[in-house]
Parts: sequence; structure tokens; C-alpha cells
Amino acid sequence: MSWIHWTDEYRVGDERIDCDHKALFERINAFYDAFQESRRRRDLLAILNQLVAYAEGHFQREEAIMAVHQYPALEN
Repeated sequence: MSWIHWTDEYRVGDERIDCDHKALFERINAFYDAFQESRRRRDLLAILNQLVAYAEGHFQREEAIMAVHQYPALEN
């Protein structure tokens, strides 16, 4: 059972970023499902660590795209 659902209203128009966002939704839902199923703590931590690692990589990719396009508020 999903907690959050991807819809096209979340699209930003960059296929790489949209794919990343969809993958983040999947990982968030995987954690939610495991939590709802009362999975073992170590299983929850493993899923959460995967989510955090993916999110960190995503933000690096997003910032790199912003830098290429000289996004004015990148430093903020």
C-alpha cells in the first residue's frame, strides 16, 4: 500500500529529475510499507539508509543541473 502517489503535477520537466523524484516516492513507500508491517528494526534501518543515500545522490544531481543552467539561487 502506498503512502504517497506520483502524479504528473509533480513533474518539473527534466526527465532525469522526474525519474529521481519517482524513485524517491518508491523508496518512501517502501519504508512506509515496512513500518506498517512492523518489520524488524534492522530492516527498517536498511530501507531508510537506502532512501537517505538515494536522496543525497539526487540532490547532488539536481544541484549539478542547476549549476549548468546557472540557476541564480543555487548558493542558497
